[in-house]
Amino acid sequence: MIIRVYEVEHAIQWPGGTRVLLSINAAPILDSTGRLEYVVAMIEDITRRFSMERALRESEERFRIAFQTSPDSVNINRMEDGLFVDINDGFTALTGYTREDIIGKSSLEINIWDNPQDRERLVQGLKASGSVKNLEAKFRLKDGRVKWGLMSARIIVLDEVSHILSVTRDIDDWKKTLAEN
Repeated sequence: MIIRVYEVEHAIQWPGGTRVLLSINAAPILDSTGRLEYVVAMIEDITRRFSMERALRESEERFRIAFQTSPDSVNINRMEDGLFVDINDGFTALTGYTREDIIGKSSLEINIWDNPQDRERLVQGLKASGSVKNLEAKFRLKDGRVKWGLMSARIIVLDEVSHILSVTRDIDDWKKTLAEN
């Protein structure tokens, strides 16, 4: 029976105490009679790659948890057309829209901006400096009501495409209190 080995991971500890993770690929070389003559093997130290992949997974998990846990509205839209790529539960709670209502549609399609010039201010600010902080704007909810939001956003690149990561806080009660005083 001839056995080939592909990408077998094996940890070893060197005499000095350093642990490394190895990836092993090996195949037999047979002579003309079919008997084992040699074994060709390639062993690669993948310790650094493994550590980087683990760090990336942990970073992604931290972002996912922060994204989903935030009580503020957090969303990711494509820069070029405003198409919603992702929203969190805070977005749903604030606006009344579900993921199914939003994902794959643009902010203009759902008519979320009470004043389209606010969207223009956001886009111009992002183009000018890559981020916008504390933009006050009115947003139209699914049920037609309008609320004030305080939005901060920045450009991020996903799969080589510019996107907008934005966080919007509901400041409607605060704005009403200011107006009353």
